[in-house]
Amino acid sequence: MKQKVIVLQIRFSGEHDTVYVCQTFEIAHRIIREWFKDSVEDINHLGIGEIEEYLWERDIGYWDISEEVVICE
Repeated sequence: MKQKVIVLQIRFSGEHDTVYVCQTFEIAHRIIREWFKDSVEDINHLGIGEIEEYLWERDIGYWDISEEVVICE
C-alpha cells in the first residue's frame, strides 16, 4: 500500500536539519510555528510564506517541505 507523507526539514541558521514526517501540511506548519515562536513576533498572525520570508531575510532559520510516497506493507 502506498501512502503520502509530508517531510519537513527544519533548522536554525548554522545548525543541522531536523527532520519530521507528518500526516498533513497543517501539522508541518504547526511545527514551524513552534520552532520559531521566539524568533518572530506575532507568529500566529502571519501566513507561512510571510514567516519564511521574515526568517530568510534575517538569516534566522530555514525549512523545506515536500510530499513523499512511502510504501507500507
